[in-house]
Amino acid sequence: MTGKHSFATGWWLRLWLGAWLAVLAAPAIAADVTGVIRVVDGDTFDVGAIRVRLHGIDAPESDQTCARPDGTPWACGAWVNAQVAARYGGRQARCTAVDTDRYGRVVARCKTAGADIGQALVSDGLAFAYRR
Repeated sequence: MTGKHSFATGWWLRLWLGAWLAVLAAPAIAADVTGVIRVVDGDTFDVGAIRVRLHGIDAPESDQTCARPDGTPWACGAWVNAQVAARYGGRQARCTAVDTDRYGRVVARCKTAGADIGQALVSDGLAFAYRR
């Protein structure tokens, strides 16, 4: 009888602890992130001390190459990264968390001076609109 009781107690304890961990983690996901932008790549920023992936867009990776219409390669990822860094690096942002990705980054909609950064990057041809 003792074995069943200790199993049941252990199971309930794990369930209770898991529920508390979920409750404690929820505010971190739901909270706004504010801070100065440091561009990691075209769709990923460090905002203050938090790594943020912009929600709803996909930009070339920093080391990605693309092909010109004539087939010659060019460093499109480095170019996009430089463009995004010139526009947003060092600026103050306010990001509203939407999710976390498989790498543990906060996925968020970010604004600077009231303008949506992801929307601007897509409008300017620096990123693609992206839906999972």
